[in-house]
Amino acid sequence: MKIKLFLLFSFGLSLNLFGQNNDTQKKFEQELHSYFRSGDLKKQEIVNSETKDKIFKLFLDNSFVGYAILASAKGRMDTFDFVIIYNSQKEIKLVKVLVYRSQHGQEITNKNWLKQFYKNTVQFVYGKDIQAISGATLSAKSITEKINTLNFVVSEISTF
Repeated sequence: MKIKLFLLFSFGLSLNLFGQNNDTQKKFEQELHSYFRSGDLKKQEIVNSETKDKIFKLFLDNSFVGYAILASAKGRMDTFDFVIIYNSQKEIKLVKVLVYRSQHGQEITNKNWLKQFYKNTVQFVYGKDIQAISGATLSAKSITEKINTLNFVVSEISTF
């Protein structure tokens, strides 16, 4: 009985710490449908060996429109989940934090701060290209580094 409880607890903890749960997945789906307001949106998952994040090719009415990534990054104490939407030219069009679990560093969820990533830049430098945030230094650096990694991964994907 103790082993079953331990395994159940460990599995639940691993979902919260190392991956997205169903609530995060629902928020991801809602964000995609909110961004692409009309048409038949379809996702095709891309096998990704570089990160544990989920990368999708997006098709709207059977036409390729870009990529979406459901990603996680580590803040000071907890992980947080976010979405990135790229257009077909692999430019970032949206970054949104879906779930921020920590009580500190929530400033990175600000839409205006996240708009700094909407550039045609492969590598962002925190404190130069991306404004530093007092009180959210670790989370801000973490999301910047993760976006840099994902920009590289997306740049390496062949369009078809």
